[in-house]
Amino acid sequence: MTFILVLVLVVAFIVAPIIALKPRGKQSQLENMRLLARSKGVLYSLRRLPPLKTDTQQSDALAVYTLSPNEKISGVDEWILRRTQYAHDLNFFNVWDWANEHRPPESIQQFLLKRLFNLPASVVGISAGHNGVAFFWKEEGDEQTLLEMIDFLQHIRALYH
Repeated sequence: MTFILVLVLVVAFIVAPIIALKPRGKQSQLENMRLLARSKGVLYSLRRLPPLKTDTQQSDALAVYTLSPNEKISGVDEWILRRTQYAHDLNFFNVWDWANEHRPPESIQQFLLKRLFNLPASVVGISAGHNGVAFFWKEEGDEQTLLEMIDFLQHIRALYH
């Protein structure tokens, strides 16, 4: 009887930590989205957006989904467009403004002007440069949101020809 009790306790001590490490709920959904992104050739990382002139503190690290560069992008200085807290006439478009001194070609700026209004509020930044084309995301949304954003990145990358 003692042997069985000891065996049950040993198994419990081995299995419990493994079960506790398994992602659940929101964490499981995020893991599935990151795996989906990877299957589409999009890499996941964490990164901070550069501060705007009006920012008083540095932003938290955000999820960044990056589509690898093509030959034309690999030599480009990175431009970053980020969502601000308010619309302003000096912004690039509505609540979107440049976070650095680099700008994309005119064809990409025109594409952005047409599509920025429809981006989910959880997308807070877009960039392109030698590392690829990326979006900064609060990871609010579902797999359909992710697929739409990957399509958005593919359109931007295709405009570099």
